[in-house]
Amino acid sequence: MKKVLLLNPPFSRPIMRDTFHPTSKSALYIWHPLDILIHSGYLTGFDIRVYDGVVNNNPANLYRLLEDFKPDGVLSLIAFPTLKSDIQFLEHIKKKYGSAIWGVGDVTYGEKERLLEQVAVLDGILPDYTSKGFAQYMRGETPKNAIWRDGDKIVSETTHEPLDWNVPRHDLLDLSKYYLPYWKPPFGSIYATHGCPAKCRFCVVPGWGPTRFREHEAILDELEFLRSLGVRKVFFRDGSFNQWPKYTIGLMEKIASRFPKTFRFTTWFKPKPLSDEMAEAMSDAGFEYVHIGVETGSPEFLHSIGKDFEVKDVEPGIEILHRHKIKVVGHFMLALPGETKRDQDMTAAFLKKTQLDVVSFSIFEFSFGIMMKRGQEAPITFSDKQIKWELLRQYSKFYFRPDRWSKIYFFEDFGHLVQTIPRAMRYLFDLRLYPRFKALE
Repeated sequence: MKKVLLLNPPFSRPIMRDTFHPTSKSALYIWHPLDILIHSGYLTGFDIRVYDGVVNNNPANLYRLLEDFKPDGVLSLIAFPTLKSDIQFLEHIKKKYGSAIWGVGDVTYGEKERLLEQVAVLDGILPDYTSKGFAQYMRGETPKNAIWRDGDKIVSETTHEPLDWNVPRHDLLDLSKYYLPYWKPPFGSIYATHGCPAKCRFCVVPGWGPTRFREHEAILDELEFLRSLGVRKVFFRDGSFNQWPKYTIGLMEKIASRFPKTFRFTTWFKPKPLSDEMAEAMSDAGFEYVHIGVETGSPEFLHSIGKDFEVKDVEPGIEILHRHKIKVVGHFMLALPGETKRDQDMTAAFLKKTQLDVVSFSIFEFSFGIMMKRGQEAPITFSDKQIKWELLRQYSKFYFRPDRWSKIYFFEDFGHLVQTIPRAMRYLFDLRLYPRFKALE
């Protein structure tokens, strides 16, 4: 039986490299490395280990695992902000154990063949993290939807295949280490669909091709496995969970029938398409929260960044979800290239009146292939200091509203509150941004 290590390497600070958009969030959430978790479902029949450097950020622990396991193959997440460090780990593994080394991440999506030309330690890469190409390579088959070395040649095959992985090995992760602001451990991450028809210009998803769907029964089987592990909270990490109403409603009805009052769910969402029928089906299945990427309160700026809804659509969507007892988390971004002070003021005005239950801000972080060309960065309008002060101003507009105070308490118990306070303080006092990184020279 071949041995495979699925790796999210350690780094000097925790960094989530998954889904082709690396982020260095400070303490408020840590979710599962879904890219490599998916591949555990493709690697049925292999002896698998998973090492996540986000929750086990100690190189010595990784080296001990390698010495004990001696993998035949390694699939590693790699990212532009950490590329030098990532490659050093992989070179050590290749030199000492002779493992086949493949990479997946924003750098493999952005650089493709050029990456293999420049980084000798890599035997192959996945430009699509749902590709089964690495598993095919390890089985001695011709990879699909992958780029790999064949002797002195670099071979590229771009055929998209169905989302038909077996139940991922959630049991190989320490589920006690992952959390969301409103959920304490354990929870699970899962996919129903991959892709999104929207064209948001700050997102990699539009480059993934048409949306693909998992069979409902495969999702139900995965939920059954999570239930067997004691997991009752699940995050559907789809880019746009409600984009296909017939598929979504059908899945919700099956979940409600097979797992009545069993799970609590959350997901990424849009304010439309949305109907009372869909919201009711989601509520019956166990949905507790949805996350809407509002991004900005400026109608003009929202249009300019390619969102496929308008600011005026957000509140009606919230109203429908609230009717069915589903809470709504609004996500906003600061420092997107092209944003102005006027746009930020319109966001602040929106936050003073919105009926969102929780709001969260992200500071835009460059990822290769997103708003960035080779050898150059998109212009930065605001300094890091200005961005940090603006972040605090925006949060205050929402959370200092007296009408919100009684509605934003989401802690599961006193212990959850105690755990969250230091995380929130670290977030507020550790707002370090990415260094502005460049493409490979």
